[in-house]
Order: sequence, then C-alpha cells, then structure tokens
Amino acid sequence: MIAGAAGGMDWLESACFEADVDTIHYLRAQYLDKSMVIQADDYLQITAKLNTTTAKGKRKRLSVADDFIEVMDAHPTIQRSVKGYIHRDTGAYLETLPDAVDIRFYRKVEVRTIQPDKYTVLIYNGRNHFQIKIHKLAHFAGCRYRTLLNTLVDCNVFVHKARVSNPTRNHKRDSMRNILKRDFKMNMFEWGFTFNAEISAFVAPALRRSAVLTLDGMSYLYPPLFESGSGKNKVIQATAKIYNVSALQESRKDNPYEYIVGDIFKFEITYTPAFFQSKNHKYATIPAFKLQRDIFALLLKDNLGQFEKHVLNNLTKNEKTKLFIATGTPNLGEFMQKLSNAVSLQTNVDIDGRVILDRLAALENLSFERYAEFCAFRAETRDFMATQQSNVDMRKPRNNSPILIKKAKSPNTLF
Repeated sequence: MIAGAAGGMDWLESACFEADVDTIHYLRAQYLDKSMVIQADDYLQITAKLNTTTAKGKRKRLSVADDFIEVMDAHPTIQRSVKGYIHRDTGAYLETLPDAVDIRFYRKVEVRTIQPDKYTVLIYNGRNHFQIKIHKLAHFAGCRYRTLLNTLVDCNVFVHKARVSNPTRNHKRDSMRNILKRDFKMNMFEWGFTFNAEISAFVAPALRRSAVLTLDGMSYLYPPLFESGSGKNKVIQATAKIYNVSALQESRKDNPYEYIVGDIFKFEITYTPAFFQSKNHKYATIPAFKLQRDIFALLLKDNLGQFEKHVLNNLTKNEKTKLFIATGTPNLGEFMQKLSNAVSLQTNVDIDGRVILDRLAALENLSFERYAEFCAFRAETRDFMATQQSNVDMRKPRNNSPILIKKAKSPNTLF
C-alpha cells in the first residue's frame, strides 16, 4: 500500500520515483542531442495552368468551375490585388498604364488569393496559373499530400465531372486526386537545418564570409550575383541562405537587427521549378510529399549534398573540428551519418519534448516525502524545456493533423 503525502513513500513508490527521475534525465540528454541540428521542411508550392496546348495543338482547360472567379470572390478570406493590365485586342501585358493610355482598351489582371486553412493558400494569378502554397510545415505532423488534396476538395473552385448517376463525396475526392496528380506540378520546396546556439555561434559567422549578400541577419549563399546578362542561361535548381531565427521573434522583428548571444541560425535550401523539371529528379512528385519523415528520405541525398556544398565546404578545418565536437561526432563520416538519422526531424523532437512533459506530469502525481528534492528537479527541467523552446521557431500544428502534438506550455505554466 502506498503511503500518503504526509506519511512519505514506501520502498516501491520510492523506487518508481527514482526510476522515473533517471528516465527523464535520459530523455533530456537524448532530446538535447537531437536538438543540436534539427531538420524540417517549411514551405511547399505547386502550380497548374488554366489553359494548355497539347502536342497536337489541341486546347485543354483545367477542370475548374465556369464561375470560379465568383466562387473565389465569395470566399470569406478573399484578397484581390491588381498586378497589371492586358490589351483586349493584342494581348500585350503592361505592369502599369501610362497616363496617356485609354484604360478602356485594357482589362485588369487581378490576383485572387483565398485561405482554405490557416497555413494553406490558393492563388489564381489572373492570367493562366493556379498555385497552392503550404506554409510553416516544420511542426506539422500530418500529410502534406493529403492537405493539398483537401484544399482541392473543399475550395469548390475545381469541379468533378461525374460519370455516375449518383456521385458521392468519394467520387469527387478521386476526381480531385486525378487533377492533383495529372495537372499540378511541384514548383517550390524549402528544407532547413536549424543549429542550436552553441553551433550557431561559430557556423553563422563562418558562412557570412562566403555569402553573396548579407542583409541584417540574412546571408544569401547561392546563387551568385551575376553581372548583367552573364547568368541569363544558367539553370538554378536550388538556392541557399542562412538567417537568424531568434531575431524573427515577435519581440524583436520590428527592431534594428542585433546578434544576441544565444541566438540560433537556420540554413535553408529552396528547391526551384528547375529542380523538379529535371529528368534527374522524377522521384520528386506531388504524391511523394507525405509526412516529414517520407520527405526526409526522399530528398536525403539532395539535402546532404546542399549542406556539404554550402556549409561544410565553407568552414575551415578548425571550424569543422568544432562542429564535430559540438555534435559528438569524431569525423565527417560520423557527422553525415548523424544528419542521415531521422531522429533529428522537428516532428520527432516535438514528440520527445511532449514525452518529457508527460513524464513529469505523471511524476508530479506521486506521493513522497522528499518534496523539496522533486521541486528542485522540476524547476531544473522546466528551465531546460524553456531554453529549448526559445531555441526553436515553435509553431502550432494544424488542427487536421492525425498526430496532434500540443505546443509546450510557457515556462510560467509548465507546472
């Protein structure tokens, strides 16, 4: 029988308490190790043409409602902006109209944007392109492909041409899936490596040395700034930059840029349309972009190649040694092997943080006489978690995520 708080713990409860404390110490060590370099996707964009011409010269139209403009205008989140003007007879496009031009001969090009959910937008550019963009994916534990499919199903812009007399929602969903796979193409994708404060302190200044351009906390590493016309025919499949994540916090983002000890930096790769159009990357199709761990495996070779090219190759021998020591790896091979391990994914780190908090919550319910000892341990863990939270750009997961990972509480409300 377990004694109450006043009577202290019996030997069994005491053993459980001490075992749980050891477990949490182990989990914290693992969490910290995985948090040294965190990997995650952040942004995905796909595109489709409203009207296309086949190889045989036949015109083809995307399966959209005849009144899709009115449908978008009726959406509660609609935003419209004029981006240019097209001549009604010649089709000539002008970004701005000179004062002497008769506006009656031109029609406005209006970009329409609706927001099906907090992190997803659907855009019609007013000319011939649709885009779907998903932002802030780092902490999203759900399926990116399913989110795109849900957008097509729910926005009512795209139409299902029923071939049965009594179509169901499943028929519509299958039709939208065909549109997504057949007509949309991957257009842009971002993957990032977030360094902890210790690594950021020497990696960020090192990469600034080789930066093409640095503005405040943002250093652009690739592509180079071409002289006029010299880079015209160069195909850029990926761009690279490193920036100060901590400086983007609400309390600092409107202030002049300043590096503060403890700031963390993120190395970010942006894959361009040219990457997805290349015959070497036929595996990077829309249906392949599912969970974060699936994308990690899909683009592992590409991501590590970009990391080696723009990060490791720009570090001195001493800086590389510091990186290996900080990450607990003896050499380059071991370090790259560590980057190849999915435990460093943001969604996995989020789960680990949640496990630590859940363990503490369970431990808090135990009755024991060494309450002061537990309070000190609890405060220590609270401070640890608060530090880790401030070192990562935390964002709430989507409500439609199949695995809902709650955002950790603030330091003042952890317990």
